[in-house]
Amino acid sequence: EGSMKCVNFGRAVGVVAFAISSLATSGPAAAGDKPPPEPAVVEEILRVLNEKGLLDEDEYSRLTARYSAAELERKSLLPRIKFYGDLRLRGEGFWYDEDPVEGETPNQFRGRYRARLGADAEVTNFAVVHLRIASGQDDSRSENTTFGFKSDWGPGGIYIDRANLELKAPSTWIPLSEGKASLDVGKVANPFVWKPIRDLILWDGDIAPEGVAVRASGDVAKGLNVFFNGGYFINDENSSSRDPHLIGAQLGASYKAADTVTVGARTTWYGIESIDANFLCRGVNGKNCNGSSGSTAAGGNIVGGLTGSTDGGRVSVGEFGAYANYSGIEDWPVTAWVDYATNFSAESSGVFDTGSDGDAWNAGVVVGDRTKYLEIGFDYLYVEANAFPSQLIESDWIDGKSNREAYVFWLTRRLFANTDLQTLVSFGDAIDDSLPAYEDSVGKADRVRFQTDLTISF
Repeated sequence: EGSMKCVNFGRAVGVVAFAISSLATSGPAAAGDKPPPEPAVVEEILRVLNEKGLLDEDEYSRLTARYSAAELERKSLLPRIKFYGDLRLRGEGFWYDEDPVEGETPNQFRGRYRARLGADAEVTNFAVVHLRIASGQDDSRSENTTFGFKSDWGPGGIYIDRANLELKAPSTWIPLSEGKASLDVGKVANPFVWKPIRDLILWDGDIAPEGVAVRASGDVAKGLNVFFNGGYFINDENSSSRDPHLIGAQLGASYKAADTVTVGARTTWYGIESIDANFLCRGVNGKNCNGSSGSTAAGGNIVGGLTGSTDGGRVSVGEFGAYANYSGIEDWPVTAWVDYATNFSAESSGVFDTGSDGDAWNAGVVVGDRTKYLEIGFDYLYVEANAFPSQLIESDWIDGKSNREAYVFWLTRRLFANTDLQTLVSFGDAIDDSLPAYEDSVGKADRVRFQTDLTISF
């Protein structure tokens, strides 16, 4: 009997030796390998050996800690992945007035959908991978797919909308209260779009630039938060010359002036460097210089006006915005804003007799809370022809073209959890309709656009 106990005990020692060595020192099992013992079995064997005096307390604690660390390292990443997404169903109509370029344009009605699915994977406490796919029609400024886009109900397209690694700095590195800083590399969310307002005079909200973004923020005093955003983004990869690219830097702050009053301001500089002729051609009419289509239906920049040249150059744009929020009326907060931008590089066209046309601005107000009763909004956008490359400009409210202005009204209501209904109408027109200089932005400019969106988020 004593001999049998020794044999059984020897087997137990062998099991635990194999389990500890395989689990605590090796990587994931290769295909075809036998799975290691269940964690509960290994932990029970270690406990039994300790109770029988074959493992002293120090050795027991060391092996237990080593095994626990190995288990944590092997733990599946799945519980640390957060999935999210949304589906937007849209019905919209266009009512056009006659114009000197398109003449009588028939009114248009269409249905559209947008579907997005994303995942945030927390690889470590300081590294997160962001991925998102979206529907679309291969347009850099739209994730919408129009009903009937493909004949006989062909399948819709799916595109990579986000793909980036976010590296977070430890809070101890930031010498500010509530300090945060991160570096994003890949196809990223635009770091320059300002959340407190409808920030639409320069950027379309669907654009996801590709490159490197830096973000930092923190409190410098009670109620005063400052932030910085920067980025370097490649616009077009060239094999024979420097790549057109954008460098941006943004500095801003928000201040809680009272319990019911918050104000904020930001200033941004954009430098678009190494611009080539194709970049300028796409800004004029949405096509490369050889006539091939760009990635979106742009237009409005004046030939020779954006940079003062038809061959290339650079664009330098400054922007300043401010907002104020008042929440003293329960369920009916008010946010008002103004935003102004100017292209310092814009010049009078050497081809057409025009001005520099380098300014853009908008002003808006939102009243109410969509989750309580109703959100009511108004915004006015004014974007001159050379204020910004037209291929980057908002594609819904002003049709993705410069030399446009629009009055926009909307109502938004949360119907039930994660489901919003919005009705929007915009009245648009060309700022200057002189021909032939502004021909690429005059057609279909004088129109009313009506949208109804049902958005379900999950």
